[in-house]
Amino acid sequence: MFTYDETRFSVALTAVTLKEIKALQWWFSDMLANTMLKLGYPEGLIERALKTVDELHFDTDCSRSV
Repeated sequence: MFTYDETRFSVALTAVTLKEIKALQWWFSDMLANTMLKLGYPEGLIERALKTVDELHFDTDCSRSV
């Protein structure tokens, strides 16, 4: 489960294999694009969002409200 703290927009990757974990950056971008597409976001917005995705960062200090 990936959640952006500021907007609480979430996407989930299920049934993950070791091969997929090794390519997590690609899978995240793919999940984000497909989720936005299915939610009806305009293609231009999806492209802009994907351009802003840098290397994934994870933190362990999470707010329970998020």
